[in-house]
Amino acid sequence: MHCTSSFVVKKSNASITTAFFIIFLLGGALQIIGLASPTTCNIIALIFLLMFCALCKKSFTSDEAVLLSPCILILIAGTLNKSSISAIAVYVYYFLCLLISFVSAKALTRSAFFNGDRSWRLIICFLAFQLFVVSIQVTFADTLAAISKTPLIPLDVASGTFYLKSDATLSFFGIFALVASFSLKIRERYWILILSLAICFTTNSKVSQGAALITVLMLVPRDIFMSHRLFRRISILFIPTVLFFLIAIFYRDIISQIEYFTDHLYNAYWTRNDYEEANRLAALGDAIFGDSNFFGYGLLTYYNPLNKSWIYYSGFSLVYSLYFDTGVIGLLVFFTCFFVFTKRSVGSTYLSAIYFILFFMFSLVNFSISDIAILITYGVFINLSGRRHLAYA
Repeated sequence: MHCTSSFVVKKSNASITTAFFIIFLLGGALQIIGLASPTTCNIIALIFLLMFCALCKKSFTSDEAVLLSPCILILIAGTLNKSSISAIAVYVYYFLCLLISFVSAKALTRSAFFNGDRSWRLIICFLAFQLFVVSIQVTFADTLAAISKTPLIPLDVASGTFYLKSDATLSFFGIFALVASFSLKIRERYWILILSLAICFTTNSKVSQGAALITVLMLVPRDIFMSHRLFRRISILFIPTVLFFLIAIFYRDIISQIEYFTDHLYNAYWTRNDYEEANRLAALGDAIFGDSNFFGYGLLTYYNPLNKSWIYYSGFSLVYSLYFDTGVIGLLVFFTCFFVFTKRSVGSTYLSAIYFILFFMFSLVNFSISDIAILITYGVFINLSGRRHLAYA
């Protein structure tokens, strides 16, 4: 019996290790030399993740069932709005990426790997290694872009050892690690903060830079002051008062900036078909100024990966895709269920809100539900934050 148990453990460890090597260490290199596409790497990784879940005897729990509901509803909606079989099949693949990644992440956090401080030291070493790799990539960006077998421009080179053009995924790995380390009061959390900020501002991901700054503002003051009861009471009164006076003083400037942003969205919407590439905010302008879209225009309307066609090119985005493919209803149902899933995993409403806001920001400029690296990352760290009652002194 012991030998059988030991064999299963070794097989499960080999499966998750192979999947992690592909997702976090080898995928980018394989794509540079032209041996595999991101989709091929994903499919291979999914097979090993399924093996890991099977060997660990892990299946869907009530937490993952929260996400299964909108997935089924979106597929039903796709059938009703006469989406093609191939479009439905692609969305099935997307949802398999989502669900298998989260089940695997939960199983991993229940393993011996995350039962002590060693795991956090490995995460710090991993971040330091990624910063080293990114620094080399930035230095030799032109050379690496030129030798890549996969089409690549110098600005997209800095992705560490993650998949090509995954600078945001790498940066958000650090940001999610930062949130988890502060929630668990890890001793080395400020080292994680330094490394995460360094990665974010070395890569070319503007959204991750903004997300990193927001995260620091939401975590560091709370970490320094809110642990003391007196400071907590003062902050509860002081922060809303300061915000009120700032709004009162600068309300004209605030209104002016809102009007400027609204005009920008309006122009982005009306010029969306004038150029080969639309403004990054054109789809958001479409949602505000365009025709009402409650149920979507059919799966893969915004972007069809099978024939590489766009309704208009405004950049990859899960938010845009769900809006055009499934409408406002599908978009709201998915992200509402996603927040419920996050809240059930994390527990704390405050931390759940931080995680959810960060994931939503990532999803605005990335198609997140087929990005296994970000899904595994998110799943691991929200589950770790859910164990914050454990002592990590």
